[in-house]
Amino acid sequence: MILFLLFSIPLTYLLVNNFFNNNNIKKRAIALPFIYGMVLSIPILIIYWSFFKSFVNSWSSARLYFFYFLNKDGIFGLYIIAVLLCFFLIIKKLSKEERLREITAYIMGLYFSIALYDTLAAEAWYGSLELFILPIIRISSIFLISIFVTRALKSIDWWRYIWMGLAVVVPFLTVFIPVMFVSNQSFVSVASALLLLVVSSILYVFEIKGRLIF
Repeated sequence: MILFLLFSIPLTYLLVNNFFNNNNIKKRAIALPFIYGMVLSIPILIIYWSFFKSFVNSWSSARLYFFYFLNKDGIFGLYIIAVLLCFFLIIKKLSKEERLREITAYIMGLYFSIALYDTLAAEAWYGSLELFILPIIRISSIFLISIFVTRALKSIDWWRYIWMGLAVVVPFLTVFIPVMFVSNQSFVSVASALLLLVVSSILYVFEIKGRLIF
């Protein structure tokens, strides 16, 4: 199961690239943004390793939501959203053709770094939540955040802020799934994770093909 934790994200990235138009696309255009995403993870990983981890582990079970939000996934999601929006709105403009693929690559690179960290720091108590449910939530979050950030970058006026808001909401909502799992609602948690994966995957493929109606 540790292999699923580590390799689910890069394998998903390779899979979704098959849905894009890859004519005249060089391999470096696919690989480099993923690597850049890993590089972008370094500052927040250092902060997490030196501060957040010891801080949240001292919290009581009554604060489970904040534990799982601060314990990488929630705070990392907000971090990559902020970095990508600032970078691509202020510094670099993406062409319409490359936008969704590159945004996805950056986010997947960052989340792969999280998975790599989790694998290297794996504990004997790791169970279904850490090895199966969290990777599924991460993949789903990547799909949804990629769609919303891409929409925000290409939109104007108030639509841009709506898509930004939806992107920011994703890390807050997905945290409820691990909270339910550790609150003796494992069936609901697993079902929610799988449903989220199916829905986000369909939306992502439709976004690639330009078939989303909103």
